[in-house]
Amino acid sequence: MAWFSAFPIRLSQEGDLKGELPDELGNLKLEKVNVHNNSLFGTIPIPCSILSTMNMMELSANQFLGLLPSTIGLSLPNLEELYLGDNRLTGVIPCSVTNASILTILNMGPNVLTGAVPNFGNLRLLKRLLIEENNLTGESSGLELRFFSSLTNCRYLELIEVSLNQLNGILPASIGNFSISLQVFRTFGCHIKAAIPDEIGNLSSLADLYSDSNQLTGFIPRTLGKLRCLQRIYLEYYKLDGFIPAELCQLSNLGDLYQRNNMLYGSIPTCLGELKSFRRLYLDSNQLESTVPLNLWNLKDLLEVNLSSNSLRGFLSSEIKNLKVVNQLDLSQNQFTGDIPSSAGSMQSLHNHFDSKKAKIIQKLPKSEISLGVAWRRISYLELRKATNAFSETNILGSGSFCSVYEGTLYDGLTVAVKVFNFQSERVTKSFDIESEITIRYRNLVRIIGCCSNTEFKALILEYMPKGSLEKWLYSHNYFLDMLKRLDIAIDVALALEYLHHGLTFTVLDCDLKPTNVLLDQDMVGHIDDFGIAKLFGQGESIVQTKTLETIGYIAPGDVPYRDS
Repeated sequence: MAWFSAFPIRLSQEGDLKGELPDELGNLKLEKVNVHNNSLFGTIPIPCSILSTMNMMELSANQFLGLLPSTIGLSLPNLEELYLGDNRLTGVIPCSVTNASILTILNMGPNVLTGAVPNFGNLRLLKRLLIEENNLTGESSGLELRFFSSLTNCRYLELIEVSLNQLNGILPASIGNFSISLQVFRTFGCHIKAAIPDEIGNLSSLADLYSDSNQLTGFIPRTLGKLRCLQRIYLEYYKLDGFIPAELCQLSNLGDLYQRNNMLYGSIPTCLGELKSFRRLYLDSNQLESTVPLNLWNLKDLLEVNLSSNSLRGFLSSEIKNLKVVNQLDLSQNQFTGDIPSSAGSMQSLHNHFDSKKAKIIQKLPKSEISLGVAWRRISYLELRKATNAFSETNILGSGSFCSVYEGTLYDGLTVAVKVFNFQSERVTKSFDIESEITIRYRNLVRIIGCCSNTEFKALILEYMPKGSLEKWLYSHNYFLDMLKRLDIAIDVALALEYLHHGLTFTVLDCDLKPTNVLLDQDMVGHIDDFGIAKLFGQGESIVQTKTLETIGYIAPGDVPYRDS
């Protein structure tokens, strides 16, 4: 390859280079190498000492593979920008990279890098860190992700992108000490656990917060209201609960608010309707109630609104006609009363298809159904088939006489358990009907997310429980539960039963409680599953005794005491 010899100071070419980078490249006194978006392959040559003159290396969007040179940071003392993303590099990030002390941009994603994220604290001039879409992990000892703390030494940091890695840890409170210049913080899909630290409210320049599809719990920090530059908040597909904090109304620049698929409850703050900057609002698949604030329909620049799968009620205002430019509107699976306002026909961007099918507004359900908390997503057979790899055996989580359960990933990235009923008998159909009726949302009950039902196929889409069943943890030789954890799970089950028996206006008897029907989430919290043979007792009914149709492993609770309603 002779093309490199013609560039004594700078090598810059895009689109038509092929082959391997020659070792002789190290003999040139290059300042910049920019050969991104080509068809180069092979390993990256170990830099020679002559490359000490280089201040920019751009090798992204090629087909490089193999390990990074272990001395890469030692050989490039003047390097300011390093771009290695969108290749096939493997192995760890060499610790020597932190010796490139004047580095301002470090881009190593996406690749197939592994190992723990190193301490980047020596890169004090760093402005942009991009290591997304690899297989990087947190430290082997402890849950706290200490590499985030090391970044507090980088006082010029503007962007952190670590999404789609396997960090499996906790955000430290020290993130509140990041540079005041930080504008973008992206950590989505990293298996980050626990709560979002309140200290995040110290990041006064933050504009983009992308931390969806993790395992965060707890409340949405009220301190987010201090981030007056915030334009985009993505906190979806979590287990966040509590109210939507009214402090978010202080974010006058907020354009996108995504808080879907959490466990938020209460009302939608009325003051959100004062945010004229809103473009996209996604609060679907929560437990929100009350009415939709009237001033929300006055946000004339709203493009997308999804409030579906909640318990919102009341009439829809005719002011909905003010959403002139909205192109996606989903209000389905709520408890709205009345008809769709005739004024909705003026919403031109919906192409005048604002009806019960396109706009997905449903009528108020009978009182008996409302008390059961029906708020589901309708999911097509085609989506379920793709989600489960055509119901492949490799996706099976378990099976029984009534059904088979498959792990699947929906179009929006949500991992679910798909319970497919064996369509063979009237008893199976009755089991599906009973489980469909009992859709109570409670911390220690497995939540039903949606369903797919027609004359030939019936399935329930359930909250995915990554730790499997209690049966596995009690009786498999390679699993272990200490006494305290067993007690915690027993308490979880007891709380669920207490709620089913006494926490509702009706009584639910499980009738098939056993270790295989107690499932454990990521935090080893117990959830009762499978109400296929449960019994419901409404007001006016006395529970004297019940004949159970228990299956193998059933834990008999003893005699059911007489209770006069």
